[in-house]
Amino acid sequence: MSNLHHRETYREVVPFPAWIQGLAVLAVAGMVAALAIPTAAAADWRFYAWYYPVMGLAALATLVVVMNFRYLTIVVTDESVRFRFGIFGTSLPLETLQGCEVKRYRWLPYGGWGLRMATGGRMAYSVLGVPRGVEITATKKGKLRRYFVSSARPEALAAALER
Repeated sequence: MSNLHHRETYREVVPFPAWIQGLAVLAVAGMVAALAIPTAAAADWRFYAWYYPVMGLAALATLVVVMNFRYLTIVVTDESVRFRFGIFGTSLPLETLQGCEVKRYRWLPYGGWGLRMATGGRMAYSVLGVPRGVEITATKKGKLRRYFVSSARPEALAAALER
């Protein structure tokens, strides 16, 4: 049965800071402008043969990142917990949860913010500027995994997971 038929018990949308979203939009605009404005450094067609495809792919990749990482969505239903950045996410059946704990996010072990992986089967869905969240311990594919999920209301999220 699909999660669409299950009752939501908690929902939270955690946006990345507006200034980061603005910088990302400026980066895409800059790349599009670089595609539209020919450069005086180009001596012949060979420059454009690689310049336009590379800049076009870079602009497209940046746009995909901007669109998918604008906010983190967390949904707890009576059957599962889902957390995702755009198309990138995880769904855990509640019966696989071993525990959860409100914690402060330590970015260094994960190497930053966003969708991050660390040693020991740990993953983070973290948002810059949101210092706390919930570390969820669950079994997935027979292994113990830990997921840190940023939350503006970590106590409420932990309570929803413990019901």
